[in-house]
Amino acid sequence: MKNEMPSSKVGRFFRCHQKQVIPQLVRNAWGVQQRLLENHVLAEERCLALRWNQWQEDTFYVAVTNVWRRALESYHLWVGQPRDARKDVVVMFQETLLFYTLQAVAEQVMHCPEIMNTFFHLLISEETGNILRYDLLCKIIDEYIHNSDPFYTRGLTLDDINDSVPRRLGKTTLEQLERKLKYCTYKGFFMSKMYPAWHCCWDQTDHGLSPGLRAEGSDTGRVGAEFG
Repeated sequence: MKNEMPSSKVGRFFRCHQKQVIPQLVRNAWGVQQRLLENHVLAEERCLALRWNQWQEDTFYVAVTNVWRRALESYHLWVGQPRDARKDVVVMFQETLLFYTLQAVAEQVMHCPEIMNTFFHLLISEETGNILRYDLLCKIIDEYIHNSDPFYTRGLTLDDINDSVPRRLGKTTLEQLERKLKYCTYKGFFMSKMYPAWHCCWDQTDHGLSPGLRAEGSDTGRVGAEFG
C-alpha cells in the first residue's frame, strides 16, 4: 500500500465508491449548466427586447425557443426535425439542459457530433427510461485515450469513432444505436493497416503527422506548402 502509485489509489477509490461519485459528478455538471442556460435565456430575452423596443408576453417563450434551436441544431438535423419546430417551453428548456450536461461530461467525445446525437437520442427516449449511458461514454473515452495514435495498430481518431454511427438517424432502431456505441472504438486489422494510405501522408518533420511518408509530389503536399 505504501508503494502504490497515486493513480492506482485514485482508480481504486473510484471503483469502490463509483455509486456515490458518478451521480455527484453529473449533479454538479447539471447545476453549472443550469446556471449557464439561465444566463443564455436571459441574454436572449434582452436581445429580443432591444430588437422589439419593448417586452412582450411571449418574449420568454421565443428566447427559450431560440436557445433550444441553436443548442440542438445538429441533433435536429440528425433526426430530420423541421427547423421551425417548437415544443412546450418546459420541454425545450429541459432538453437544452440535458444536452448541455451531456456535453459537460463527454470530454473528448464532445467533438464527435454524431456520437453526441446518438447518446442524446437514447437519453431523451422514453423507451430507454431516460438513462444517460455514462458507462458507454466512459468506455469510449478510455479506449480513445489509450489508442489515440492512429499510426499504430488499431489506433483511433475522433473521426473513426464518429463514423461508426449513422450520419442520419433514418430508420435505425434504439437497439442498433446502442450496439453501434458499444463497438464504436473497434477498428479492424485491415483498416488499421490501411490508415496512413487513405488519410493524409505528410512528413512528420514538416507537419508532425505521418512518420517516414512524404507527399512532396502530390496535390496534398502542394496544398500543405501553400497554406503552411
